[in-house]
Amino acid sequence: MSDTARTGSPSVLGSDITVTGDIHSKGAVRIEGVVEGDVRVRTLTLTQGASIKGGVEADTAAIQGEIQGTLKAREVTLAASARVRGDITHETLSMEAGARFDGASKRRSAAPKPSAQTPAAPAAT
Repeated sequence: MSDTARTGSPSVLGSDITVTGDIHSKGAVRIEGVVEGDVRVRTLTLTQGASIKGGVEADTAAIQGEIQGTLKAREVTLAASARVRGDITHETLSMEAGARFDGASKRRSAAPKPSAQTPAAPAAT
């Protein structure tokens, strides 16, 4: 298990950093700078003034900055300062007054939860 998963502390990309390339993490990532590439993380926080030019995939995404590209996350929150130019695929989407979103919103159903009493598969004959 990574340190991030154990401590809950996010990896931070500071405001003075520009990354050209993709970012992948199994934990939480806080982006305060610029990313020109795809971002695939468990939990994303994109701060005000930060930007991503590329696709984003996350379990949860709290957006205060700007995204130019698709955003796919189970739970998406757009703050008043958020700017998203691209489609958003989500289970839940919340937007504060003032958030700007130019694209399509595609709601996906929550993944079915496994039942404790899953019927057994029929016996092979």
